[in-house]
Amino acid sequence: MTTLIILALCGVGLYFLAYSCLSIWRGAKSRNWPTAPGQVMTSDLQKIVDQDSVMYRAQVIYKYNVQGQEYVCGRVFFGDGLYSNLAVHAGKEVVRYRQVKQVSVHYDPDSPNRAVLQPGINSMIFIFLSFGILFTVLGIAVATGNIPLSKQGRLTMRCN
Repeated sequence: MTTLIILALCGVGLYFLAYSCLSIWRGAKSRNWPTAPGQVMTSDLQKIVDQDSVMYRAQVIYKYNVQGQEYVCGRVFFGDGLYSNLAVHAGKEVVRYRQVKQVSVHYDPDSPNRAVLQPGINSMIFIFLSFGILFTVLGIAVATGNIPLSKQGRLTMRCN
């Protein structure tokens, strides 16, 4: 049971770390990408409901042309692929792109199908980076015995 908890914590942590670092790297690169005129096709709020929570994500689909080839993309900024329980942030993006039909699309000159509407590093990604660090550190702490688990796999707290 302890091994499963360690693997889960580290796995989730490493996923968030990798996703965040890749988003930061691509976001930084996107500042220097060329632009092409684009057209917003849809701008909607995606809502995922499960038993305990509701998660949101802005779904903005746009099309653009590079050297006569048409592309369709759904990325607003790097790091927007993760859902958040903050409807306000996703809602702002939806409203912003519903009101605008023509956009400036920043595309990767080496891979024109990779594009973004908001180049640079979005501050939202640092939330996911923090979660990645937290889960990875917790997994390591459990693995090294710095956070003890009971035989049932629960955290045990000792009072001195």
